[in-house]
Amino acid sequence: MNESRGAVRVIDVARAAGVSTATVSNVINKPDRVGARTRRKVERAIDDLGFVPNRAAQQLRIGVSSSVGLIVPDVSYPFFTDLARGAEAEAAERGLSVFLGNSDINHGKEVGLVRSFLQQRVRGLLVAPITDPRAVLDIAEHAEVPFVLVDTPSLIDANVSSVASDGFAGGRIAVRHLRERGSTRLAFIGWDGDPAQVLERWNGAQREAQETPGMALRRIPPEGRGLPAGVNIGRAILAMPPSERPDGLIAPNDALAVGVVNALVAGAGTEVFRDIRVVGYDDLEIASNAVVPITSIRQSSELIGRSAISLLEELVSTSEPVHRRIVYEPTLVVRSTT
Repeated sequence: MNESRGAVRVIDVARAAGVSTATVSNVINKPDRVGARTRRKVERAIDDLGFVPNRAAQQLRIGVSSSVGLIVPDVSYPFFTDLARGAEAEAAERGLSVFLGNSDINHGKEVGLVRSFLQQRVRGLLVAPITDPRAVLDIAEHAEVPFVLVDTPSLIDANVSSVASDGFAGGRIAVRHLRERGSTRLAFIGWDGDPAQVLERWNGAQREAQETPGMALRRIPPEGRGLPAGVNIGRAILAMPPSERPDGLIAPNDALAVGVVNALVAGAGTEVFRDIRVVGYDDLEIASNAVVPITSIRQSSELIGRSAISLLEELVSTSEPVHRRIVYEPTLVVRSTT
């Protein structure tokens, strides 16, 4: 096994974990051969020392690799599918390829994917973190690997390159639109455990509501993030006494919005949208093709993917990179639900 960056070697990891170098090698290459307790000790030592196998960082710095690692929370969700397409298209034009990893909205898997991509000697990382990005950034920074945060709220220090849509502005746009349509009792589908991207939308919606006299905004916690959870919320709203129902509803993604709309139509017909207006988020095809086309906040997902590759190449191509943050303004697409 070759050493990683600087003076950190396999033997250093072995000493820190109190195991043999062969055990460290097995944890990295054949983890199923190592007991869970020992594996955790070695992984903790790897984290503490910032060890990256196979001289990955040095290889990256001289530009050996033509592959980029992209990590997203849920590749099955169309927003991230389109983002990946944009990244792949931009990468292909530059003679690069993209390795795609799906974290399944699991922080442990997210960190594992970062380590895995570093071992594969990618030239850089694009990461759409699910919560606090500091853990994944620390690993990449220690390995001296260029990285760009993607679809990430603005609470990031200036020494990080990132590209995103302004979720805070998106939340404000949704509330403002519902107010203009006459809604005053609003509900946002979400809870405190939502990914940071969704919480940013909630914060924006909350701020706009607080600044609007006579506006009330509450949260309705969903049982999930997909269409079935939206159906359950729509049914629950129809079961409320009319005086307690929200007259404006904001969904943090279009899948939830479609579920809500389907339930409202099934239970009360299309006339219900005179009393309950619905705004989704992302402006995916499912929103425009729904039984009742859904008003939605549009994000430029493919453009975000392309821009992320461009930012990464700026970092790779210079020894003294200038970090930039690109923020795209979301736009409102009005349809039948408002």
